[in-house]
Amino acid sequence: MGYMQAMEMAGAVANGETDLNAPLHYHLRANHYPPLPVSLIPTCKEVIEKANDNDYYAEVELPEGVLYRGRTTAPVHECIRAWHLEAFIEGCED
Repeated sequence: MGYMQAMEMAGAVANGETDLNAPLHYHLRANHYPPLPVSLIPTCKEVIEKANDNDYYAEVELPEGVLYRGRTTAPVHECIRAWHLEAFIEGCED
């Protein structure tokens, strides 16, 4: 159910009906258990941008208090997997 909601929200963004902030806020808070912090929104936007540029191995800076394997950066592909961002990436089906 969460993936379908994310797909619908991504479609609204693609159609210019909303910006990415509200759908990501909902996605992080409602489609994950436990809910993910909204401080991830800027990082999610960067991850989506880099993925849309096919830069899946780039490292992104994580917000304060969020670590990936003890580090303050994480690869784009791991962020996509962990935060289920596939629906927001152009041409990504899973």
